[in-house]
Amino acid sequence: MQRRLAFLIISLLIFTTGSLLAQKSCGTVTYQEQLSKNFPQLEPSQQFEDWIKLQISQNRSNPSKLNRKALLNEVITIPVVVHIVHNGEGIGTGTNLAESRILEQIQILNNDFRRMNADAVNTPAEFLGVAADVEIEFALAIRDPEGLPTTGINRITGTRSSWGVVHNTELKSLSYWPAEDYLNLWVAPLESLLGYAQFPISNLGGLNIASENRFTDGVVIDSDFMGNNPNSNPESTGRTATHEIGHFLGLRHIWGDGGCGVDDFCDDTPLANSSNFGCPSSNSCGSDDMVQNYMDLTDDMCMNLFTLCQKDRIRAVMDNSPRRASLLNSPALTAPVMVNNDAGVKSVSMPLMNNCQSENIPQAVLRNYGTNVITSGEVALWINNVFIETQPIIDPIGLLETTTVNFSIRTIVDQSEVSVRITLVNGSTDNNAENNEKSIVVNTSSLDVLPINETFPVFPDGWELRNDDNDLSWEIANAVLNEPANTAIRMKFFSYENADGEYDYLISPGLDFSNFTDVILDFKLAFAQFSASSRDGLIVAVSTDCGNTYDPANYQFQEEGADLATVGVNSNEFTPASQNDWRTVSLDLSPFAGMDQIKIAFIGI
Repeated sequence: MQRRLAFLIISLLIFTTGSLLAQKSCGTVTYQEQLSKNFPQLEPSQQFEDWIKLQISQNRSNPSKLNRKALLNEVITIPVVVHIVHNGEGIGTGTNLAESRILEQIQILNNDFRRMNADAVNTPAEFLGVAADVEIEFALAIRDPEGLPTTGINRITGTRSSWGVVHNTELKSLSYWPAEDYLNLWVAPLESLLGYAQFPISNLGGLNIASENRFTDGVVIDSDFMGNNPNSNPESTGRTATHEIGHFLGLRHIWGDGGCGVDDFCDDTPLANSSNFGCPSSNSCGSDDMVQNYMDLTDDMCMNLFTLCQKDRIRAVMDNSPRRASLLNSPALTAPVMVNNDAGVKSVSMPLMNNCQSENIPQAVLRNYGTNVITSGEVALWINNVFIETQPIIDPIGLLETTTVNFSIRTIVDQSEVSVRITLVNGSTDNNAENNEKSIVVNTSSLDVLPINETFPVFPDGWELRNDDNDLSWEIANAVLNEPANTAIRMKFFSYENADGEYDYLISPGLDFSNFTDVILDFKLAFAQFSASSRDGLIVAVSTDCGNTYDPANYQFQEEGADLATVGVNSNEFTPASQNDWRTVSLDLSPFAGMDQIKIAFIGI
């Protein structure tokens, strides 16, 4: 007898999008970017512009008002981690770029932002008075997030041969360091893209238009356009990274992403009616275009300056946007100091942050960060800041090796803070207190009884939204021509204004499949593709650890664009007109039968 997990999920997915394109052709690059409201670096709001003008004015009139290096005409050094996402080649071959290319790119960035670039002599006389040393430099990190030495270069074999911006979250999840302390620079083979960046955000007025997703914050560069690579393309001399990091630091395109009536909000960059390509002598809006500016789309060999106003904007963002300001105090450029007795808590591995078990054996992974072998020690467990018990370190831990410590079985209630603390190492106090404690807050949930039939008359108890960019997400809506009796849950892509490739999760309650041999998931969906190039999508993913991870190997459904569509291409906001606009999807989840702690996520891309 087949047992069924029956979901009736009527999902209304509506979306409009464009693409940021840098169209590649045979041996040359046109540097043509198609405007899109979906890229936060392209369309900052007037509110942002008003705010940043005020910040610049205040900084100039009262530089002691905020005690930041960004206001003191000091050189700022930004720590960089470069994630090389390659296709399995040896180092220095194909997409697995040699270290020399990476170091060369860092030097190009430093030359461009400090106006030490050799081609600065090519700046026209009319723009010399506003050409600026931005006083920002970049350096590869020498300290990783665990406090260990690093080259600042991570090499990862990708799961795709090439990447589109729709894969933004997937790409960046392969390797990520905390964006508060590092400029994450991902280098990968891209599909028709030279690169893209995430615009800075702030809780101050005016930066509320960018994605707030810290896990995607950074810059992506195509492998062929990292560093000086004239063998691949004559125009590739490293200015793609200069341009995209300009966006990362708050700069707009030089033509303001519009005609003569639209500005980039810098008085010292002439108005222009559009972007420029190649290296033209261009005049529009009654003045010569500043085609030499890094924020135009001209060839690399044509670019050679930022302006004083662009410098002011960058420095204001560095002082006020939280994940930019925190880079000023990052430990990433402080050399690690190794001490003799240094045990650290690498992670609290149990209970999981999302927990579907009523009883747990708390567990921690310890690491030896010091120069001595750890032969003994003690580790304490605290729950909600109440001491629970101590366990000894029994097995020796060699240099940089790990061991796991188990505590006694405990009942962990919802929103409990579980902390593990090192109290003793080799018979004495640990010599490095910085890594002696790790804590997690545990979200507990009970397991729902099967079968389940959900029609979403309201947002159901036990379901969860995960909305990393803090923009639009899943919501309850009328399903067919606003008939009140027919409801659904929808992802309203049509009104979405943030970066492509963001994931929005609709997550089921915890499910117990342990008593079943066959499990079926049924749901209905309706979706209209906005344009022939649209890559909007839906993933149905299964988690086997109560929603802590959704392994792509456990994706049960993944469609986008025309493959997902249930009706023809639509240029307006889509509402299903009849039952004919829907289709039913049936997924066999029997491979997960016999397991508990199952959660199912419907992921709108």
